[in-house]
Amino acid sequence: MPRAAVWETLSRFSRPVTVFDLADACHQHPNTVREHLDALVRAGLATRATSPARGRGRPAILYRADHWETQRPDTRELCALADLLITQLEETDLDPQDWGIRAGIRRGMSLAEPSAPGVNAATARARALLTEQGYSPADAPDGTIALRECPLLSIARRHPDVVCSLHRGTLLGIYRAHGVDTARAMKLTPFARPGCCLVEIPCDSGSASVGPAPRAGTTPGQIG
Repeated sequence: MPRAAVWETLSRFSRPVTVFDLADACHQHPNTVREHLDALVRAGLATRATSPARGRGRPAILYRADHWETQRPDTRELCALADLLITQLEETDLDPQDWGIRAGIRRGMSLAEPSAPGVNAATARARALLTEQGYSPADAPDGTIALRECPLLSIARRHPDVVCSLHRGTLLGIYRAHGVDTARAMKLTPFARPGCCLVEIPCDSGSASVGPAPRAGTTPGQIG
């Protein structure tokens, strides 16, 4: 089981849990889960604490997930603001998912580097951006790209229509900026497998060239 899947399962608990609780939820051996938990604690993605002593025997060791946005006060404020804005959008826009796609396309076009048109160049840029911004992309056996981490995971869980559409639109924008029509070929499946989302990328034979798109104004920041 990928380490990200262990963290994702841990994050679903509303209370600190033992290795055995988590191993049962993951359907894995406790020793395997313990190794992943040790690595997550070292990475700052989980915390370890000792439960209050009760009777004889050693107190239990408890774990809980820490989301990256809780690590710094300024990041917490930005995430709270993003959550508020997305909630307002969902309440007022007739189609928040379509808004996310369109906004993401603009973002992707601004982040692309269309010095060379074509699928290969666009895919290289998409992979580099996903790696730089912490999505930990990896090739899956079925030819898709598995995104094993998500810097916006907690917000994506609360607002998947908007956040995941922003991610998909960003990838669409990168390919369009490289002159590749991806309307039918590009697909992102959120939470497709435990611990990851899947991206289906276009191939040369199935994507028509539309000529390099005009580059939008550069806007720094996350992919979504």
